[in-house]
Amino acid sequence: MKAGLIAEDAKAVWFAVHTLKSGSNLLGARVLGRLAADLERLTHCGTLDGAAVQVEKISGEYRRACDALNQFIDESTCDVKP
Repeated sequence: MKAGLIAEDAKAVWFAVHTLKSGSNLLGARVLGRLAADLERLTHCGTLDGAAVQVEKISGEYRRACDALNQFIDESTCDVKP
């Protein structure tokens, strides 16, 4: 997404955020998926107006979602001895 912003390429941002939206929703990261959907709608129209702010929001939520998923994995892991 950030590379697309730097290149001012709405299509590249759209593709990246579309992929992120799908994966986020699949993993249950609903807030991240909603933020991605918002940016996807914006860039689908070919505009990047306001996209930088959305990318920053997505970046913060991405970090939060990763932390939550890592915590879930850590708590779900048990010591299984053969």
